Amino acid sequence: MIVKTSEIGDYRPTPLGALQVADKNFKYYANSRKFYTQYLYGDLLVKLIRHMHNNIEDDFDNIVVVDGIEGSGKSSFTWSAAEVYQAYKHVQAGETVAPGQRFFDFEKQLTYTANELRDKLRNGDDKHSVFWLDEAYDIANKREWQSEKNQIMVKNLVKMRSRHWTLFMDVPRLEDMDVYIREHRARYWITCEYGMQFDNLGYVPRGIFHLRVRDRKTGRWVDSGYGQYPDMPSDVKKVYRQYKEASQDKDLQESAEKEAPGAKYKSKYENERKRLAKTVQMLRNMGIPIDRICDDLKITRKQYQHLMELANSGTINEEEE
Repeated sequence: MIVKTSEIGDYRPTPLGALQVADKNFKYYANSRKFYTQYLYGDLLVKLIRHMHNNIEDDFDNIVVVDGIEGSGKSSFTWSAAEVYQAYKHVQAGETVAPGQRFFDFEKQLTYTANELRDKLRNGDDKHSVFWLDEAYDIANKREWQSEKNQIMVKNLVKMRSRHWTLFMDVPRLEDMDVYIREHRARYWITCEYGMQFDNLGYVPRGIFHLRVRDRKTGRWVDSGYGQYPDMPSDVKKVYRQYKEASQDKDLQESAEKEAPGAKYKSKYENERKRLAKTVQMLRNMGIPIDRICDDLKITRKQYQHLMELANSGTINEEEE
């Protein structure tokens, strides 16, 4: 039900500052039997990016959760927001940005797993680095809060806090995410709407996002209205799909390997071997003679050498980060 109003053009207060209303409508909720006004702000995306940039300058990081049903445009929004953010960063640094210039690097900034994100975080160039965790539901699911990938993800977010970086996380629903992210770490909550009706624009099938900003004092989400974003260009979409399909193929291969006969025991053996290698390294660092280490652990000199090579390779410490 659309009710015509005359408030378009007025300015309204929001967590991002005063914004000018570009369009609006009324939505009726049957359960509460009330009408709620939905405001569309013409420059909401730019104001959001400016707010995020200032948030970094104030010694924080940006965890942005982007949710919505399949086909609602989450990927297009995230790519557009990341592009605008990086362009704004260059402008604030006094650099010239050419029209149509692109900044997002899929190879360096797009990731699909917690381990990939950890590796990319190590290469962040400055405190305004931007990363995109696509399909984040697979590694930040509240139903798997005790899983190894969830624990790695939480450690990644702890490191991001001190390095002042920005992370976009695309998921179907915010409510399905790990409680640490959902109730504590997420600063911005974006919902890509799948079709909306407005007074002047009429029906808009895609390109509308709903913004909520977490209040730092109360911890509650504050509604910040609706905005528009462009669709992902066809050439960019082609590159994006290539990376996405490659990640899906890799995930399917890893799943098949985990379900293969004996895979469970192989994984257990590798974990025990790494634990023993760490013990050998610790004893050697304490100055314990090699012969005594071999006698106490019931291993040969050759096995000792292999375990020390494993401990010195760095793979054990990397997995524990």
